[in-house]
Amino acid sequence: MAAVACADSGGSGSVAVYAKEVLVDTEWVERQVANPSVRLLDVSSSSNGFGEGHIPGATYLSLRQLVNPNDPIQGQIATAAGVSEVLSGLGVERDQTLILYDDSRNLQAARAYWVLKYYQHENV
Repeated sequence: MAAVACADSGGSGSVAVYAKEVLVDTEWVERQVANPSVRLLDVSSSSNGFGEGHIPGATYLSLRQLVNPNDPIQGQIATAAGVSEVLSGLGVERDQTLILYDDSRNLQAARAYWVLKYYQHENV
């Protein structure tokens, strides 16, 4: 399903044709806010931004939580067990659709998307 919330600056509110399977528009997100099978994860650059404002019902996910601190190559993704532990700690269930967004033009949300898809979370 959908993964990264798209704030289209063009004002159309529609998602680009080439990204229909990955992006959702703000209207779709607004309709899903109360849906328990959909989780909003704010992958912004710091929790300070989350504290200043976020989509109602969203949970903060630091991209650093998806990185393996023990890997000698900086920035490598966490292990499957590590990612599973992080998601469990956030109350994310495997069958939920995850909507990711951030405060940096979705760069961090895209990285989180890649990690979650790599570890087979189907609905991102």
